[in-house]
Formats: sequence, structure tokens, C-alpha cells
Amino acid sequence: ICQLAFAAARRLGFSPRVEDFLSTPLFGRLTQLKENIWLDVGHNAAAARAVANAFAEKQVTLVYNSYEDKDYKAILSILKPKLKRVLIFPVSGSRVVKTSDLIAAIEANGLTWDYFEKLEAKECYLVFGSFSVAEAFLKAGYAG
Repeated sequence: ICQLAFAAARRLGFSPRVEDFLSTPLFGRLTQLKENIWLDVGHNAAAARAVANAFAEKQVTLVYNSYEDKDYKAILSILKPKLKRVLIFPVSGSRVVKTSDLIAAIEANGLTWDYFEKLEAKECYLVFGSFSVAEAFLKAGYAG
């Protein structure tokens, strides 16, 4: 994304500096939406490890769903030490993992789960699991 912005700026006659783009945060990478809600479009083990490291001292409720071709089992395993429970967020599409398979993976990690219904003000949440999860969450108006 930054490379595209850099090239576009040059094409438009600007003289951007690489340094200008290095400190630019990317929306969707551990973005704090509210005091108690973080969103990350992570959908692989590397993203899960980065998030787990960022939440070193925090336990969160995971609002989650995944595509079938993603390693959701590894993601849940990596995030497990940081999780109180998992709320399965509804996402539609032919590539979305079967709910029964996701539940089996959650339970295999010894985690409790429920279907997402609402957010509680006193609970800390991590919305995680691809752009489709983030998009559906944001479109539903949960971020305020």
C-alpha cells in the first residue's frame, strides 16, 4: 500500500520521502477502535503471534471467523493464552470455514465459545480474522 501511495505521489508531481511513509500506521493492524475494542485484519499465524505479543499483559474476548483455507487452528492455538473466550462473528461467503469445524478447533484448544450477539462495555475485545470479518464488524456499526 505504501509503495502504491509513494508511486502515485511521484506520478502526481510530488517529491515524497520514504521516511514520510515509514511511520504511517495502517488501519486494520491492531487498530484501537474504542477503549475496549481492537481490530486486526490478521489471518495467519504470523499476525496472530504479533497480536499475542502486543497483548502481553491483557486477556481479551476474541471476535472471530476465518476462511477455510487459512490456518485457523494455528491462529487459535497461538492466541489461546491471551483469550478469555471466542465469539463467532457471522460472515457469509463460499470460502468461510464451516461453523462446526471452527467450533471443533475452538474446543480442541480448550476455549469456550458462543455466537456473537453484542459487545459489553466492561469487556475487552479483539476483532480478528481477515478483511471480511473486519468489514462486516465495521459495517454493522459496532465500532461506534
